[in-house]
Amino acid sequence: MTDDAASVGAIIPTCMKPASSSKQRERDFQRQRAQEAAKGAARSTITSAGAAVQAGSDHKPRADKAARRRYLREYRKWLWPYRWQLFAILALALITTGLDMIWPLGLIVQGLTSTSDEEIRHCLVTLQKTHAGTGFMHEAFHKDDPAHFTRSWFAWANTIFGELVLKTFHQNPALLG
Repeated sequence: MTDDAASVGAIIPTCMKPASSSKQRERDFQRQRAQEAAKGAARSTITSAGAAVQAGSDHKPRADKAARRRYLREYRKWLWPYRWQLFAILALALITTGLDMIWPLGLIVQGLTSTSDEEIRHCLVTLQKTHAGTGFMHEAFHKDDPAHFTRSWFAWANTIFGELVLKTFHQNPALLG
């Protein structure tokens, strides 16, 4: 058995019971990824082929390519049960982009994940100006005319927007003024 075959067997055990849920698949995926990272850290820190030849080591740059392919193959297996849902989301995103529409939910997530006060303020002001007089978040609105929107009321976006306002209130209330 070669080293490559042994490492593949260590990463993907043949006796492994299939995961019963997406959370379990994700945990298994993360565990395998951590094991690969630990093995990679134990190897030589020399990464370029030229440096490996100069140092006299037998480091193979192809092994990294094979590990990347294994990683992508496992990631594809992990996503496969959700292929139609992912396709639907991609189709909606392409249609929305083609119509010059903006998703308020995207702005809300940008505000929630940002660490910049200026960026958070920009998201809040943009969301405040684009409710088109309804007082609610929409599914999408036109980039030049917020009065042109796809849903008059979108509970998911409204809920996450409330989360953004509460997070901002607790962490930096001056941004809401």
